[in-house]
Amino acid sequence: MQDTPWVDRLSASWLAEHLQDGVYAIENELLVYANPALCRLLGRKAAEIVGHPFIDLIAPQDRDLVLVRHRDRIAGMDGPERYTIHLLTADNHALPCELHVGTTVITEDRYLAVGNVHDVTEKMAMQEKLLETTEELARIYQQLPDMYYRADMDGILIMASPACVNLLGYTQQELVERPLAELYRHPRHLQRDVRIILRGRGKPAQTEAEMIHKNGHSVWIQANSSFHEAANGAPAWVDGMARDITTRKRMEEQLAALARTDGLTGVYSRRHFIEASDDLIRLMKRNRRPLSLMMADLHHFKQINDAHGHHAGDQALVAFATTCREIIRKSDLLGRVGGEEFAIILPETALAQALELAERLREATAAVAVPVYGGDIRLTVSIGVTELADDETSLHAMMRRADVALYQAKAEGRNQVAFG
Repeated sequence: MQDTPWVDRLSASWLAEHLQDGVYAIENELLVYANPALCRLLGRKAAEIVGHPFIDLIAPQDRDLVLVRHRDRIAGMDGPERYTIHLLTADNHALPCELHVGTTVITEDRYLAVGNVHDVTEKMAMQEKLLETTEELARIYQQLPDMYYRADMDGILIMASPACVNLLGYTQQELVERPLAELYRHPRHLQRDVRIILRGRGKPAQTEAEMIHKNGHSVWIQANSSFHEAANGAPAWVDGMARDITTRKRMEEQLAALARTDGLTGVYSRRHFIEASDDLIRLMKRNRRPLSLMMADLHHFKQINDAHGHHAGDQALVAFATTCREIIRKSDLLGRVGGEEFAIILPETALAQALELAERLREATAAVAVPVYGGDIRLTVSIGVTELADDETSLHAMMRRADVALYQAKAEGRNQVAFG
């Protein structure tokens, strides 16, 4: 076939000869030009393909599509200028390429279609790997035991993983577009958590919060969250992972309660009693209100243990603590500060009122009978009472005075109330 002027100019083009992409020209459905890059893609020499129907170079699965689009374009119909096809190489391998359909020049009896093809083998492999990765991430997302969430800077949830059903009882659909504040047991804590996350400057920050389950009970969560910036550098959204720590929090609360209370009697431990009493003393001093202290000591406790065993002694302590609770108010503080020694802080109580209460406690204790093998144990108690002085700011001085009064009550025959 004699080359046309179009082909002469194209063959002479340095650009076409040195392009990395394959360049072609088609005249009346025959390939009339193939640059070196196209020949390399096909594994063929130019003489083997030029002058032959171009459709022979298209993989069988794409021939009908390519031919229809080629003819439509020649007929002046619109069609895609760029799409993916497979070229047939010399070893019958279907090579994925992106086809760019160029200018089609038409005269009365001939046309020339020019375009280029680009090998997209690596691109498609990367897309396939990306698809596999995306599908794997989707599976992981669906199976995460912890909840993944994303919220905008107005605190509105925009994403929640399936684990939210187990964690909070809500479906994903119920959580999306829901304000986070509705899920917090204490909404003000949401602002606290946001401040903590923002201080992290994009690094994960750990927070803990008490949330509300759909059925109303509390769920404690621990979240590792961070914020992400928009193009202008402003915070755009917050996301993170959250897990259920309710069991751990309950154990912590139980341990804290054990630290606060005496394991036998259930009243405050010595340490917590002193701490709580000092807080009350500061409050009473600030409001210029009275406060009194009673120190109580059960009599003959060692003899009870020796004669009836430690179990009987434990019963005696529990019985006395129960009697105290029945006598004092809810606002009063009761603590076990020694083996058989108890202390009671009485806010809003002057010395005269405290003495009256001490006498009632002494009488109620004397009426207690602790059942043991062979009979009952009768309890008696001595009580020392004192009132907060104007110049005192802590419990220690009061305890010393109440102890002195307690020893005085014992010296005067026991089963007595004394003040100091």
